Amino acid sequence: MSTQKHLTMEAMQIKNLNFLKVFLLLALQLLCLPWTIPIALSAPEIDVTLKTGTQDIFPKIFLAPWETTNVDSDAVAANRTTLISSHKKLAEELGIGQLTLSTYMKESTPDQYATNSLLVQSPAFTSTYVSMQQQISGKSIMVIPVWTKFKKKNIVILTKIDAITNEILGMDHEVLSEINEEELSSSQIKSTNTATIKQQRTQAQKMLSTNSIQNALIRINALLSSQNSLTSPPDLAVSIANISSSDRKNEFDRSTLNILLAMEHLKGFRVVNPYSQELIAKIHHAFGLKAQFRKANRNLTTIWSFSNKDLMQQNALQIRARLLIRPSDGVFGQSLPWQVDEDVDIIAKPNNKLSLNLSNKLSESLDVEKKSLNRAENPAASKIYGAWVYLDKGRAWGLRMNDRLIISDGTTEIKGHIVSYYGPEQKLTSPRGWPVNEGAIMFIRKGQDKVKVGQEFIYDKMLVPTHWPNENSSVK
Repeated sequence: MSTQKHLTMEAMQIKNLNFLKVFLLLALQLLCLPWTIPIALSAPEIDVTLKTGTQDIFPKIFLAPWETTNVDSDAVAANRTTLISSHKKLAEELGIGQLTLSTYMKESTPDQYATNSLLVQSPAFTSTYVSMQQQISGKSIMVIPVWTKFKKKNIVILTKIDAITNEILGMDHEVLSEINEEELSSSQIKSTNTATIKQQRTQAQKMLSTNSIQNALIRINALLSSQNSLTSPPDLAVSIANISSSDRKNEFDRSTLNILLAMEHLKGFRVVNPYSQELIAKIHHAFGLKAQFRKANRNLTTIWSFSNKDLMQQNALQIRARLLIRPSDGVFGQSLPWQVDEDVDIIAKPNNKLSLNLSNKLSESLDVEKKSLNRAENPAASKIYGAWVYLDKGRAWGLRMNDRLIISDGTTEIKGHIVSYYGPEQKLTSPRGWPVNEGAIMFIRKGQDKVKVGQEFIYDKMLVPTHWPNENSSVK
């Protein structure tokens, strides 16, 4: 019995010894691996490389299908012929003919066409027109026509965007004129019965005027073509959306008011396009485009409210609304310590335009946010708390966790790395004079006693750990 117990204990010792040998062998292999820490030497850039080879085959111009915002399906079906003819007319004005995206991909990218055959043959692709010109350099543009309604008035919006980054390059609108009596009598009224005629006339008044919509598209396109593309710095990108959508068709389209707000009061900023998101994502996927949509680093949430008196004035375009804008940062979604809450007069201009009479508070507040995202400036120390330095630049600027920074004079007297982020709750002010609503916290590893408020920092270009210099290296 004792002999069996002795053999069992000896077997357990051998088993434990073998386990220890395996553990030590694995640990030795791990220690021998060449460990390096990747360092971000600059703010991330958008990669627009295509997977389809060295030649760029992305079309230069896209014409997206109609977007019908806040228009009921019956009205869209009744005006199908008008929408199709005006869409083709706009394609001619853009100089791209009637080459569909499906046909273009079948001829130019047969491999992508075969791989994404179901997607490419979908209605979204067969109703999207493109140009034969390929994007060798410069931007690839997408034009999106939008039909919407505001207080039973038809509005056409034409939006020109960057087809790669989804940023708005230009946009304009026009309120359509009513269908005239000649068009009513010639194309809609077909009965001799009085009751039927009245019913047909009521239905016909809901129809779009073909001449009116085509002429409006031509005028807006000519205006956008004469304007310079957006040249504002790409540091601040803004998205604007409603806190809740409206179910009242053909009445008050709050998304249209947001677009009108962006047209007039966000001209100096990059605005993320809200239309045709699914179509653009599918086009990126079909072409194998590595680039992603431009993400907004500041989000504006709007709440539009109207009085009962304004709701009763069905035919009046000039009304007053109450607008509340709640801003937040696009990284962590924290609310910013400012907002816009004021009355807005929606005014009908003589040139078939709508205008929003708004104060300058929104643009002035966004100017402050743009300063905090200026890529030409280096992060500066706004506050020192022991070994931790609160910088006036944050994640939206480009600072990531574990990024290593040194003092901006290029010496290595002060070194640190990013360990956390902070928001407006700290109530800090940048040494440059503006409030810091989104910043980063850096831990100082070297030179803690030399750090001062106002000092600027740059990326440390040294890899850690450094490689041992060989005989061909210039490092001695």
